[in-house]
Amino acid sequence: MNPTHLSRWSTIALMGGGVFIALFTSSHPASEAQPTAATQTQWILAHTFHWVGAFLLLFGLMGLGARLLPRTGRLGLVAFVMAFTGTAFFFAGGVVSAYIDPLLPVTALISSGSAPAPLVPYIAFVGVAAICLVWGWALIGVALKRAGLLAFAPAVALVVASIGFIGLGIMASVLPLLLVGLGTIPAGLLVFGWAERYAKRTGRLKRNG
Repeated sequence: MNPTHLSRWSTIALMGGGVFIALFTSSHPASEAQPTAATQTQWILAHTFHWVGAFLLLFGLMGLGARLLPRTGRLGLVAFVMAFTGTAFFFAGGVVSAYIDPLLPVTALISSGSAPAPLVPYIAFVGVAAICLVWGWALIGVALKRAGLLAFAPAVALVVASIGFIGLGIMASVLPLLLVGLGTIPAGLLVFGWAERYAKRTGRLKRNG
């Protein structure tokens, strides 16, 4: 496939992905916090839009990456890897949400906040997916501008706008955990530094550095 055809089909895939993700965000039921939300027809339809949009974005990204990487070097590589990883996670989440969650009793418990199992793996997955998805596509936009590939700009702008709404919702639920991390990590480093200095001063730690 020559570069012109590659650009055309990649742009179509990106535009289609952006449209389906916009349909996902606009059709998702507002009652998702209810225990029975995942069993609603509207939920299944919305998350079908979800995974179809992500699937199209993956194809669009492959064509976009082929044009972008030779022109942008490390920035393009980081942007592509983050965006592709986040979109792949997003696609997997869409399939699970659409066709598996409605069958699982634990989904109702998670929605009601009374799940018996720890949700740390789930929160970690969502956090990594959100960071890669939102920042990866934002970096794709920056790399596009540097490379001068303006033919892709409208499609990528639509994708970034659609994903932005999702990212705001995800980050709102993950933000308390991030704030806790931002507070506890520096505090832990300060305590460690104080303990190390005390041990050196009292002769209990003989090493340097």
